[in-house]
Amino acid sequence: MASSIVHLTDNLDLIPGTFDLMLLPKLTRSWTFENESRLLATLLAPLKSDYDLIIIDTVPTPSVYTNNAIVASDYVMIPLQAEEESTNNIQNYISYLIDLQEQFNPGLDMIGFVPYLVDTDSTTIKSNLEELYKQHKEDNLVFQNIIKRSNKVSTWSKNGITEHKGYDKKVLSMYENVFFEMLERIIQLENEKE
Repeated sequence: MASSIVHLTDNLDLIPGTFDLMLLPKLTRSWTFENESRLLATLLAPLKSDYDLIIIDTVPTPSVYTNNAIVASDYVMIPLQAEEESTNNIQNYISYLIDLQEQFNPGLDMIGFVPYLVDTDSTTIKSNLEELYKQHKEDNLVFQNIIKRSNKVSTWSKNGITEHKGYDKKVLSMYENVFFEMLERIIQLENEKE
């Protein structure tokens, strides 16, 4: 895995997903569920001491990719669309996480849910978001910072992200705010362990 690392800046490296990654389910099909789910953790183990933070980005649906990311992680943060179906399925996803935690990763902590693709003009979405905050007031699992729906993000893969264009800066700040809230939540969880 070390040979796949792309050095971007002094403080940021990246291991890009490749087309070959789609072969993972085929490669691991004959493996036991335990071995299949521990592959990424095994590959990342020698690299962990070189980094303060490793972020793994996967789709928030059960799959061999997501299982591996969860088993390899210390913390999990879940993007959540503020639509009724998504908010209704939170408990199912929490149960899925608890199952993986109990089987493979007892040290896993949930950082929370990040509302994303939020259409702030939709009264239905606003209502769903308010209900979500009410439901999780006690456990504080819903991030205060959200990712609003933005057409600009879809252009970033083609045009890149700039820090000098006003709209890029505004949209990028949403992601930065979520990142910093994530760090605050991790620090709080780490302090509680001491």
